[in-house]
Amino acid sequence: MVVRRRFASILASLLCASLATSLRAQGFGHRMIPAGGGTTNLPTFIMDQQGNRWVIQRGGWLQNQPVNMTPTYSQAAMLMINQNQPNQMNGMAKVVDKTGEIIIEGMIGQNGITVTRRVWVNKDEGFVRYVDILANTQPNDQTISVQVQTNFNYGIQQAQSVTDKRSKQTIGMVTTDPNNKFAAEVFAGSGATVNPTINYQQGSNFVQAVYSLTIPGGKQTAIMHVHALPATQDAGVQFATNLRASKLMSDLPPEVRKLIVNFGGGSAWIGDRELLRGDMLDVIELRSGDRMQGTIKEEAFNLTTSYGAIKLAPDRVLGMFNIGEFRPRQLLVTRDGEMFGGRLDKNTIAMQLSSGQVVNVPLPQIARLGYRKAAGEGDDSTFDPPANKPYVLLRGGDRICVKMPLNAIDVLTRYGLLKLKPEQIASIVFQADDQPVHSITLTDGSQFAGLVSADQFQFDLAGGATTQPVTFATSDIERLIVVPQPPDKSDENATVQLTNNDQLIGSLNGELKLDTAFDTVTVQASEIKSLQHLKDGGPDLQITLWDQSVLSGQLEESVVQCDLVSGVHITIPIGLLEKYTQPEPKASKEATEHIKQLVTDLNADDWKQRDRAEQQLVSLGSVVISTLKDLRGSQPPEAQQRIESILRQLSKDSDKSVRPKPGGQ
Repeated sequence: MVVRRRFASILASLLCASLATSLRAQGFGHRMIPAGGGTTNLPTFIMDQQGNRWVIQRGGWLQNQPVNMTPTYSQAAMLMINQNQPNQMNGMAKVVDKTGEIIIEGMIGQNGITVTRRVWVNKDEGFVRYVDILANTQPNDQTISVQVQTNFNYGIQQAQSVTDKRSKQTIGMVTTDPNNKFAAEVFAGSGATVNPTINYQQGSNFVQAVYSLTIPGGKQTAIMHVHALPATQDAGVQFATNLRASKLMSDLPPEVRKLIVNFGGGSAWIGDRELLRGDMLDVIELRSGDRMQGTIKEEAFNLTTSYGAIKLAPDRVLGMFNIGEFRPRQLLVTRDGEMFGGRLDKNTIAMQLSSGQVVNVPLPQIARLGYRKAAGEGDDSTFDPPANKPYVLLRGGDRICVKMPLNAIDVLTRYGLLKLKPEQIASIVFQADDQPVHSITLTDGSQFAGLVSADQFQFDLAGGATTQPVTFATSDIERLIVVPQPPDKSDENATVQLTNNDQLIGSLNGELKLDTAFDTVTVQASEIKSLQHLKDGGPDLQITLWDQSVLSGQLEESVVQCDLVSGVHITIPIGLLEKYTQPEPKASKEATEHIKQLVTDLNADDWKQRDRAEQQLVSLGSVVISTLKDLRGSQPPEAQQRIESILRQLSKDSDKSVRPKPGGQ
C-alpha cells in the first residue's frame, strides 16, 4: 500500500510538471493583462475570441501561440530605426483602462529618436494594431529609415500583395506558409501621406515594410500597422482592403490620431481640432463624453459674428465646435472649407433620434456635432479652402473665402513705404511666431518683414455665404492668403539676401560707382553676377561681373535699386544687403553687339557659317543666355531652333558645374 501511494504521488507530480510545461509552452506562463488598467510586466499575453493567444514580448514585438496548433509568427512587428532596434530600459508597460491597449514608453533609438509603442488586440475580430510614435528630441530635422518586419516560423510558401483601390499603392501582404496557415500584414491605408516600400522575396521567411520619415526638430510622427491571422487567403485580402481608418483609430486619443502619416486620419482635421462625422447618422457629442446619433433637424444656422451676420443652410455645414466654457462660441465648418465663428441665435440643437423622437439638446452641453458622411466620402477626404480663392484666417479660428479689394495695401518696411497691389501679394502673416511685425510674401517668392498700416480690411465674401460685405479688424486677422499655392521660385531669377533674413526676388538696376584702391569704376547693375560684403570688411564690397572680373571697394551711394519680378520697386540700404546673385547677367554693350552678330549668322545662307556661329555662342558660356532669350522671339525659325539648342546645351553645362563629384569631393 505504501509503495502504491508513493508511486501515485510520483505519477501525480510528473503529470503536474508535464501539464505546467505544456501550459507554459502555450503561453500560460506569461503574465496576463490586469483588469482595469495599470501596469504589466513583459512578456504578457492576450486571448481573443478567435482562439489566438497573442504574446507581446519585451520591446513590443509579437508572437502567437495557438492551442494545439503550430504558431504562424516567430517574430512579428519587429521595429528597427536606421537598421538598429530601439532599446527598452525596463520590462514594464502601461495598460489603458477601458481598451486594454498596452503602451510601451521610453524606448531609445539612435540620434535622439525615442519610441512609444501602442499595441492593441481586437479580441472580437482577432487582429493586432500597432501605433509606433517616434519623437525627435534633437533641435534639427531628421530623416530616418523605419523598418517593420514580420518573421514566420515555417517560411512563406506563397504571398499576395494588397493594393489600395484609390492610390494604387501596395499597402500590405497576405502570406501562406507550408502548413496552409495565413497571415495578413497591413502597413498603410487610403489617404496616406507616407507610403512604405514593402519587400518580400520568394522562398524567404519574412515580410518587411520600410518607411522614410522626416521628423522636425522637437516634434513627433507615427506609423500604424496591423497584423492578423485570417482563415483563408481571400479572407486576408478582404480584411486588408476593408480596413477603415475611422474604425481602426476610433479609440485612440485625438493627439495620437493626428500624428499617423501612413493612414488617412480617419476623420477631418481643422487645424488642431478634429471634425466629428457620422458614418450613417448625424452625431452630437456632449461635453460629458456621451454621444447621440440621429438626424439633425435645423433649417438654418444663423450666426452673429464680429464681422457681420452669417446665415448658413444645413446642406453647406459639415459640423460645429462649441468653444469656451462660460460663454461658448460656435465655430461652423462648411463643405467648401470655410469656418465661421460667432454665436447662434438659439440655445438648442434639434435632433431626431432613431426611434423617431425629436429632442432639443441645450447648446451649452454640446462639445461638437457633425453631419453624416456623403456618398463616396472616404476617410481620406479633406476640406481645405478652394485653391483659386483668397481667404482670411482669424485668430479665433475662422477661415473665410473673400474677394480681394481693388485698392493697394500700404506696408511700412525698412525699405520705405510700399504700396502693394493685391495681385502682387501671395500672403500676409499678421501673427508671426518669430517676429513682432507682419511677414509679407509676394507672388514672385520675395519675403520681407513690414507693418501693414490699415486698422481694418473690408472684403466681399466669396464662398457662398449670403451676407456681404464684411469688415475685419487687422488685430483679429492671423493670415491673409491671396494665392494659396504660389508658383515655385525660378532658379533663373536674381535674388537679394538681406541681413535681417528678408529675401527679394528681382534684379538690381541703374549705375553703380565703386571706389576701388586705384580708381572709381562705373558698373552697370545689369552686368553684375554677384555682389556681397567682404567678411569682416565693414562697408567694403566685392563685385563679380559677367566676364568673371572681380572688383572690391566701397559704393559711393548708400542705397541700391531693385526691381522685383512681381513688379514692385524697392530701394535697399546697402548696409542691409548681404548677398546679391544674378544667374543670367547681361554682357557689356560691346559683347552684346558681338552676340547679336553671331545670332544674325545663325540664319545665314551658308550652313557652315550657321554651325560656326552656334559653336561660338556655346563657347561663350552662360553669359549669352540673357541676350539670347531677349532676341529669340524676333528671329526666323532656323535661328530660333538653334537658339533653343544653345540654351539646352548651356543648361546641361550649368547642371554639370554644380553636380557633386563622386565621394562628396
